[in-house]
Amino acid sequence: MMKHLIYVTEDDENIRNLICVALESFGYTTRAFETAEEALEAVRGVEGSLPSLFVFDWMLPGMDGIAAIKQVRQTDGLKDIPIMLLTAKEKELDKVIGLDCGADDY
Repeated sequence: MMKHLIYVTEDDENIRNLICVALESFGYTTRAFETAEEALEAVRGVEGSLPSLFVFDWMLPGMDGIAAIKQVRQTDGLKDIPIMLLTAKEKELDKVIGLDCGADDY
């Protein structure tokens, strides 16, 4: 059985590690990235095994999670992959922005 691969993009190392450990304890395979640019570069270089899910933090150094989600949604071969936006932002407007940009869950 193929394990589902999840790309986790979070700039805080402790949070990133915690998410990966939690997902791996449920049998998922993870690849962790500190920046959206690293995650997008890695997925463009993938031959065959694309991630089953992207997890993006909203507030990242360089390109933020919203811009990264928009890029994924505009890229053939990636646009149908589910995306979860992980953030400390909790206002209703933030949720609307996150879901409107293409995230599947917030």
